[in-house]
Amino acid sequence: MSSAIIMETIRTAEGAIYRRTGQKVKLVVEAKPETCLAYKPKHIMRVVAHALFMDMEDYKVPTRRRENFHLRMIATNMLFRYYPGITYAMIGELFGHADHTTVIHYNKKLSILKQTDMVVARKYKDALDAMEKKFGIKTAINNQ
Repeated sequence: MSSAIIMETIRTAEGAIYRRTGQKVKLVVEAKPETCLAYKPKHIMRVVAHALFMDMEDYKVPTRRRENFHLRMIATNMLFRYYPGITYAMIGELFGHADHTTVIHYNKKLSILKQTDMVVARKYKDALDAMEKKFGIKTAINNQ
């Protein structure tokens, strides 16, 4: 069973528990080491931060500075691309309790800025190159 299917099943179960009891729960699956991904969300975030000459702490700084916004935007995209099953809420937690709607905004805004802002397009390409170098992930730059 793929990790995306497992994560979807877990999120569905969490939702059912919440609807029946009114309590939010976070279910955890213990996987065998050979079934785990070679890279975790924090690893992906570290590679993106390094590619953009920033630190891990910059994800959680409550600021609207352009550099921090670009960092979170690009990391959101990389997390969705390379960590199957991650949710908007999970990414929000990684960014210091950002709301899931903020993460949705990051995704939408990146798709626009990649085409209209050369600085963002360059940063995005640098992050993709860093992912390939670190994890051996080959990608083609397209409108994802």
